[in-house]
Amino acid sequence: APWVLRLALGLRPAARTPLDLLFVLFLLTAGLGVWAAYDRAGAQSIFAATCPVGWQALWGIVLSILIYYAFAAIETDVQQRWAMALLAGFGGGIAFWFAAATDWSTNPPELAALTRLGRAFQAWLPRLPDPGLNPNATARMVLLGLPASIGLVAEALGSKREGRWRWAVWGGLTGAMVAFSLLLSISRGAWMGLAVGLVLSALWWLTGKLWPDRRWACFVGLALFGALCGILLVVLLPSLRAVLLQGWAAAGRQSLFNESVLLLRDYPFTGVGLNLFPLAHSTYALLIHVPTSVHAHFTLLDIALGQGILGAVAAIGILGGATWLGLRALARGQRAPSLVLRAGLLAFVMTAVHDLVDDPLYATLGLPLLWIPVGMIVAGWRTMRSEPSSAK
Repeated sequence: APWVLRLALGLRPAARTPLDLLFVLFLLTAGLGVWAAYDRAGAQSIFAATCPVGWQALWGIVLSILIYYAFAAIETDVQQRWAMALLAGFGGGIAFWFAAATDWSTNPPELAALTRLGRAFQAWLPRLPDPGLNPNATARMVLLGLPASIGLVAEALGSKREGRWRWAVWGGLTGAMVAFSLLLSISRGAWMGLAVGLVLSALWWLTGKLWPDRRWACFVGLALFGALCGILLVVLLPSLRAVLLQGWAAAGRQSLFNESVLLLRDYPFTGVGLNLFPLAHSTYALLIHVPTSVHAHFTLLDIALGQGILGAVAAIGILGGATWLGLRALARGQRAPSLVLRAGLLAFVMTAVHDLVDDPLYATLGLPLLWIPVGMIVAGWRTMRSEPSSAK
């Protein structure tokens, strides 16, 4: 299947990286998770629309790896622009469907102003069938397309190529739609990821203006961002403590995390079964037979529960390897980073932050999109690794 995809897209096989071995390990542990599941479709009757289990989840993981290789095989500037345009269109399309079809009367956002905004937007459109999309999962999916939209606009503004304004208009329209849906979703995890990604991008750009060596720019940018977070944490610590202790949602997440860790301690090698968290959590942690939560609200913990600790180790290795390849490409390149590398790194940061406080893809039907940012980073690394190093 990967070869068919590359042939259809006119792409050559992707360069081999150590990530290939980690993806093999990740796939093997997913198979182990299916084998360990005592009921491969147990939660479907309760979470039929949002919770793939057993074989469904395994095929989703296989498809996510195939999509990773399709993105990792991108080479030329034309292929990059079309790939980013398709990704931006996907994000914009999901965002439009979510904003236009969600019934804000029965499922209003937490803020009345946003409820009115959603209804006002729908007043100009014909009535569409409600997709039943989870706001957090929708925010994570559309968040993948936002860096592609931003990248298309930025590249068009900095280029004199003929037809560049078509790409800029497409990026602007899809980006605006994604931003609008992110606002309506009230997904705090997605907002956090967006804020961190934009802050790091701004610091990278500012330090790059002061230091020609991009490695120093990266180091200084990350140091400044870390210092800023530390100062804010010290200043706001009493308020943060009050929020954590008094907030019902935060307390519920902490309790869920503790219960999930206890489950992992009981099933460290096989996990409870691929995406079988709802039944295992309700039966063994809550001692009831009514599932109450779809996932543990932390992607790496959910992977460990579904595929065992080795599955989580493979995922951490993939994320760490992608980070190393992306920063290495930034340090080596003599020219500006490629479109796919910039969009990939921004998407990687945004989605990684969101995954720390939620699980909007791995435990949902968005599972095939899981490794897209990693594929974009590998593609960007491939396009820049042949250049001579700019390090002094």
